[in-house]
Amino acid sequence: MKTFTTMLKNKNRRTELIIGVPFLLLIWHLIAMGVGNINIFPTPLAVIGSLANIVTSPNFFTVVTMTLSRVLVGLTLSFCLALILGLISVNSRFVKSMLNPLVSVMKAIPTIAITVQLIIWLGPFQAPPAVGFIVIFPLLYSAVVEGLENIDLDIIEMANVYNVPKVHRIKHIYYPSVVSYLSAALAGSIGLCIKVIISAEYISTTRNSMGDGIYYGFAYFNMAEVWSWAVVAIITSAVLELPLRQLKKRICQWREVD
Repeated sequence: MKTFTTMLKNKNRRTELIIGVPFLLLIWHLIAMGVGNINIFPTPLAVIGSLANIVTSPNFFTVVTMTLSRVLVGLTLSFCLALILGLISVNSRFVKSMLNPLVSVMKAIPTIAITVQLIIWLGPFQAPPAVGFIVIFPLLYSAVVEGLENIDLDIIEMANVYNVPKVHRIKHIYYPSVVSYLSAALAGSIGLCIKVIISAEYISTTRNSMGDGIYYGFAYFNMAEVWSWAVVAIITSAVLELPLRQLKKRICQWREVD
């Protein structure tokens, strides 16, 4: 039964790609034809041609690597601190009460405001990953806290009654719940982190970055180049999300076995 369900899901995904992608390209092409000026809104073919030029340029991999390194720094810091502070908050009402206002402010503060401030403080190279951290941390922190607080109290009480060792509690009770919530939050955070960091790179004109590529594409009124970098960002996000998809599959398998 599980094999049939997996095959059905894979078939549905292939169907979505076969139908959805051509439909998206058709809509894109029709809009571009309606605009009638590739400098204002390029056709898919114009973007593909510009993308080929970007990919074959000597510094393409340097640019992608530099932006990707900032994304990974922002995600790693957010993940580690969210996990540590989330675990502490669940076990300490004082810490949770202290962090909640800060997390609420981080969620609500306009990204552009904090970006400008961090550029002044940290400069164009350190500001983007810091912006990514400020945007992503509240999402991951809330996921950790929610995952731990939604554990069935009956299960915890049963573990107390039977004196279940802490190692087994962490492995079989806390870990699955936290991973379930955290993996879902991470899946949504990767694309958001890439968008936020590229925007920060654009504002600060960080050299050798995807944001800088978009900036110069706009400066020279070359929208095909702007959308080419957008395509690179989408592909980068999809590649980074692959490990999380595998993790989600394992979680689903664990639940089915359980």
